[in-house]
Formats: sequence, structure tokens, C-alpha cells
Amino acid sequence: MINSTAEIALDIRRQDAVGADFHEALPEKVADLIDNLENTGSIEEAELAINKPGRDSQYLGLTISPMRSEDGSSKSGQVVVCRDLQLSREVQKLRELDAMKNDFLSLVTHKLRTPLTSIMAYSETLLMDEEGEVPGEWREYITIIHSEGRRLCRLIDDVLDLTRMEAGKMSYDYETQDPNEIIGAVVMSLTPQLEEKCHHLELDLDENVGDCRLAVDRITQVLTNIFSNAIKYTDAGGTIVISSKRAEPFPESSTPTLLITVKDNGIGIAPENLDRVFSKFEMVESVKHHTSGTGLSMAICRQIVEEGHGGKIWLESELGHGTTVNVQIPVA
Repeated sequence: MINSTAEIALDIRRQDAVGADFHEALPEKVADLIDNLENTGSIEEAELAINKPGRDSQYLGLTISPMRSEDGSSKSGQVVVCRDLQLSREVQKLRELDAMKNDFLSLVTHKLRTPLTSIMAYSETLLMDEEGEVPGEWREYITIIHSEGRRLCRLIDDVLDLTRMEAGKMSYDYETQDPNEIIGAVVMSLTPQLEEKCHHLELDLDENVGDCRLAVDRITQVLTNIFSNAIKYTDAGGTIVISSKRAEPFPESSTPTLLITVKDNGIGIAPENLDRVFSKFEMVESVKHHTSGTGLSMAICRQIVEEGHGGKIWLESELGHGTTVNVQIPVA
């Protein structure tokens, strides 16, 4: 017998091959391998180029094994397995290129971090001047340098997290803590941006949520990214509501869950773009709210929530009427 895939790979037809002597039906190199198997009785492996008129050569990997009777006492034939080496080599090449890309990103971001740390330190020192030695105009320039340096630090952190994520080396240090305290710390850190856009913030935190086992730094990162997006994509004077509560277990589980939502009345997202939000290097935004971010933050959030905490993250949004981001994770 011969299957249709082998017909294509070996460029032969079933009706010509079945019942014919294999020396006539199969390519010469394949027949030679079968002859060797007849002589040695061992498995034969080889590579073979099949030349087809008007088409590029096809490179195959062949493994020829003996078939034996049920009691193993006699040989009843051969099994020839063909593999498309060109495809497997292309896949291997892509994997090598992907690894090189990750190594390059990691190297570049680490090299950038060292001079950037110095820039941030010196700009902070100049901004701490209390004796008026830094002229007002210079202070404005230094503030811009410090602000842009801080933004570049966030971009570098996102790229480093991406390389760790793809290498399966994202670190999680779990500890028990009240998630409302984490939310409070995130709100405090982003209060200047909130006040700058005159947003109204509402907190609806369930005091009975209790302590949960979390990777605190990672959940802080998730909530910071989500809250920052809510501030960024909500016009001045908008409203943002952050809530937390206990929720039902996931299907096929008895462990209660924690549900945190961040709701805004901002620009919203069109239904066809919802899935793009969690794609790497994708940014769904209008020109009015354009940002020079990497488009990695929500992809990293999904990794942290789903892979790191066994939870799920999803969006509910309507264009022009705001977005709600939901994060649900087991509490233990």
C-alpha cells in the first residue's frame, strides 16, 4: 500500500506502484535502500532529493524498517516513511532566528539600561536642587529629560519581560497579601497622571476580600498597566472605577476567585479590535491618543494572569463609551 502523501512526495501513482516490483515502482535511491535493508536486516535512514520536471527538487528524509510477523520469527515486508526535510529545516531556521532575536533584544536592552540609569540619576539630582542654582528654563528641559528617560525605562522593562516570557523564564515570587493594598499602592503611584487629566476616580473595594496568594510585583505590574491605559485613553475629566470582590470558582474547580475590574468612560475599542489588544506589538488607538509605546503591556499582562496565576483576563468595550478590563484569579 501507499498513501496519498507518499504518492506526492515520491512522485509516483498508486495504480502504477501497487503490485509492481519495487525496483520499478520506486525511485532508484529508495529501491537501493530497500536492497540494503534486505542484506543487513537493520533500519536504514537516508536523505533523498526528488527531481520533478519544471519544479524545484524536494528533499526527503527516509526511514526504512522491516515488518515482522506477529511472533517476530519472520520478516513480511518493509515500511518506508518519508519526511519533508525542507519544511522541517525551515522550521528549525525560524526557531534559530527567533532565538537570535531574543538574544539580541536582551543584549541591547541590558546595554541601554546602564547609561540610562546614569541619565536618570543625574537628572533626578538636578531636579532636587533647593538652592535655585538651576535656572527655571533649564529645569523645564531637565524635567523633560527625566520624564522621557522614565518612559524609556518602561519600554526596556517591557522588552526584557517579553524575552523572559518567550524563553519561559518569567519569574514569580508568591506571597500572601490583601489585593486591596496592592490596588491602593498602584492608585497612589499613578495619582499625578490622574490629577493631570482631572479624572474622577471611584474605588469600590470589598473589605472582605481577604489575603490572597499572589506574585505581588507581577500583579502590581498588571494593574499599573491597566490603570495607566484607562487614564491614557480617557479624555480629561473622565471617570475611572476600580473594584474588587470575591467571585465564583472557575469551571471544574472549587477554589474561590478574586475579580478585579478597571472601568473607564474613555474612547472604547471597536469589536473587531478586541483580540488585537493582547497581541504583541499591537496598539489599538486613535491619532488623538497616539503613544510611542511598544504594544507589549497587555500581552505581558495576559501572560502574568493566565500562566503565572492560572486566571483569565478579558475586555468589555464599546467604541466611544469606554472599556472594562476584568482580571480574575484563584485566591489560593
